[in-house]
Amino acid sequence: MVRSPEATAQLRLRVPEELRVRLEADARQSGHSLNFEVIRRLDLHIQSNDIALAIFRDPALFSFLEAQARIIRWIERREGKSWTDPEVYEKAKRVIREYQDVVLPALAAGTSIQDAVLDASTLAFIETMGLRAEDLAARAEAGDLTEQEIEMIRRLARLRGAGQPPNSDTS
Repeated sequence: MVRSPEATAQLRLRVPEELRVRLEADARQSGHSLNFEVIRRLDLHIQSNDIALAIFRDPALFSFLEAQARIIRWIERREGKSWTDPEVYEKAKRVIREYQDVVLPALAAGTSIQDAVLDASTLAFIETMGLRAEDLAARAEAGDLTEQEIEMIRRLARLRGAGQPPNSDTS
């Protein structure tokens, strides 16, 4: 049976609790229902993939570049200034260079673009938040980590396990 374009379908999804909580919080903050928020995000993701194919003809390249744009936004939020500010621009340039130093060798080693971008984005996010892997490790031993920080450590461990140690130079 073919559905009309105006029809809606009810789906039952299982999502991790952490994701549900985040989606609900974002929906509340936007003044939307959880259902609307999930649909909006799925639609944006599909549109993003369509744009990637139309403009870049390569979703992997789009993911690589999109992750760099996210790095810039993280730095802007942290610094409270636009990337066009010379200080923010220099920091963004350095973090993106470190990001590329992780992603490109991982791709050459056969890692999927999604995994490489995800892990390098995590590494860049840790850097932009002013955290170093050593600081996270010390806090882990003290039992003083958030779930987000624990997930970052897991991703870093995967990077190190793949022979892609993050650049520890913070200059």
